[in-house]
Amino acid sequence: MAKLGVGLDIGANSIKVLELQGGLKPRLSRFGKVALPEGALNAGEIKEREQVGKAIKELFAKAKIASKRVVIAIPGQAAIIRHIKLPLMEDNEVANAIHWEAERYIPFPVDEVTLDFKVIKRYADQNEMDVLMVCARNDIIYSHIETLREIGLQTQVVDIQTFSLMRAAGLEKANTEGAVALLDIGFETSDLMILKDGIPLFTRVIPLAGNRFTKTIATNLGITSEEAEEIKINKIDALSQSESTSQSLDAKANFAMQEGLKELTLEIRRSFDYFHMQERNEEVNRLIINGGGALLPNLGTFLNRELGIPVIDGAIPHEISVPKKLRLKLEVELPLFSVALGLAMREVVPE
Repeated sequence: MAKLGVGLDIGANSIKVLELQGGLKPRLSRFGKVALPEGALNAGEIKEREQVGKAIKELFAKAKIASKRVVIAIPGQAAIIRHIKLPLMEDNEVANAIHWEAERYIPFPVDEVTLDFKVIKRYADQNEMDVLMVCARNDIIYSHIETLREIGLQTQVVDIQTFSLMRAAGLEKANTEGAVALLDIGFETSDLMILKDGIPLFTRVIPLAGNRFTKTIATNLGITSEEAEEIKINKIDALSQSESTSQSLDAKANFAMQEGLKELTLEIRRSFDYFHMQERNEEVNRLIINGGGALLPNLGTFLNRELGIPVIDGAIPHEISVPKKLRLKLEVELPLFSVALGLAMREVVPE
């Protein structure tokens, strides 16, 4: 394993970095974040490379990170993840077969994407096997790699955000606790993945997330997005019982947020129902929430009440050592740093 792991999460409205020192028990040494102006990224692709590069340099200086080698991730909305079946074959035959099979699952030419796969299970009696296929458009991948290259950083690995969340949540390996859902409530989208025994079985990008909630509040209150964002961060509570007839600004904002959360909950429930039908009555038995949206006070309690299953905030993995002076700050902001943490773990935590 590497002596150092640096996870760099380039999001739609902020960039997060986290550094782990390798060893018998990897140790968190540095982390930090900087804001990005809206529009720097679009659907996962970096559109304003100079602007993003400048922000990354500022972040590395602020966090005192000297390493030039980083692990990055493509957002779920920019990736296609499919659980497919293929005829039984040897490993060296799968690469060619998956290339042709991919044409059935992706809406653009195969030569415009980077493909990867993993054989999940072989069924000799049925002469078939389960394969996990993952791909992302080359222009999106290259927009990240080239942006980093232009500021002197080397990309070690390009991961998928939901896979890094699996790693940070300790769900990469087989478990006996049934199906688990991961929800990453970001700026543009909320990415949902359902997995069992370390295998992703269902993924969905839900177009309801932080920016949509902010705009809903702004529209309902007749205020700017900047004012709505400040109210959302400082005045909103997921368990608020505000009425639509209330005249106070805070109450109106909470009512608007409640409507947005109910819509998000409905989409999560629909996803669970679809998974239930597709996976032979398999039930999701818990939900782990991450992302900036997970910082909303009492969101876990709200989702637990609406969905009827345990809802858990992401936690610092037991295999990671965190100095006392950093632990309190990280625990408060962990939902924001879970992707970066999972990326850094890839380099220093044995699989």
